[in-house]
Amino acid sequence: MIKGISQWVVIVLVVILIVFITIVSGLVSLDAEGKIIKTLDEAEIRGVCDDLSCPGACCEDDGGKVYDQISCTKNDTVSFRDKCTDSTGMGMGSTHVKEYYCNGNVIESEIHSCGGLSTCLDGACI
Repeated sequence: MIKGISQWVVIVLVVILIVFITIVSGLVSLDAEGKIIKTLDEAEIRGVCDDLSCPGACCEDDGGKVYDQISCTKNDTVSFRDKCTDSTGMGMGSTHVKEYYCNGNVIESEIHSCGGLSTCLDGACI
């Protein structure tokens, strides 16, 4: 019985350690109740767009949906940088770009296929 209990204790401790490392590394953010509210994919990127100034509005440095140029998009509370992804937008990949853009004062995003022989590198189709 002790042996069976100790195996479960080890499993529980490993799971707790994995969750702790994930939270500390910033891969997820938790609200006050401990629920996951953001993944790294959608998390605020601090310092990335510091040189882009747009108080009280949403702005981007490429002027819109420009897929062959990496850009910053920000408003008063959050900033995002275009990034390479897969077709679902949920994983890492090199076939699509997740393009952030302004829709009024709201930051939105879309997944765009680089198409053909093109690939995505550092958040831009090349």
